[in-house]
Amino acid sequence: MFAVFLVLASFLVGQEKKKETLGFELDVFAYATGGYYGSVWYGVDNLRFRGVIAKVGVPDFFIDDKFENNEVNAYAFIVDYFFKPNYEGWWI
Repeated sequence: MFAVFLVLASFLVGQEKKKETLGFELDVFAYATGGYYGSVWYGVDNLRFRGVIAKVGVPDFFIDDKFENNEVNAYAFIVDYFFKPNYEGWWI
């Protein structure tokens, strides 16, 4: 019910045209190390919201001999703010 209210309120408040985008990305490096990487984003105005899931295998020559099958698993939700329009240039 609250979500419906937010959607309706977004139509009533601020009738200005907003720049929106939706996309996804894959990273070849993760696949090359035996893992995966996927990211989905939604952007509006100068903000971009990203969900990320990744698994990267660390090559043996990067780690000490005492470690075996070292891999990194990452799950993240990220908010980016771009200083220029169209998601260009510097961002935090």
